[in-house]
Amino acid sequence: MSNLEKSVSSALMKLGISPNNKGYYYLLKAIDICLKSNDISVNLSKYIYPEISVAFNRSSDSVERAIRFAIHRGYVHRDTEFASTVFGNTLQSEYDIPTNSLFVAALTEWAKQRR
Repeated sequence: MSNLEKSVSSALMKLGISPNNKGYYYLLKAIDICLKSNDISVNLSKYIYPEISVAFNRSSDSVERAIRFAIHRGYVHRDTEFASTVFGNTLQSEYDIPTNSLFVAALTEWAKQRR
């Protein structure tokens, strides 16, 4: 596991998403795909969910649902200071939960800055 992968893994756990959740691994893969892509805005539904679904032998809907569940479930237990660093002012209030696309995009940008 590279230092960047370790950083992203640690970031997910700081955001309340633990490895005992399927969505954790899907998010790791989604961020990895985005980091390797040269396109700034990668469409989750069109490109990333299908690629993850093939890698994990699941349906795209199942992948989307697992990621959404992981974000919603984990965000309650997040490190609020770290979440503020990653998401900045993209959320309306501290009680807002990021969408799948916002979560992946923000964490990808955070990871790019850590390179």
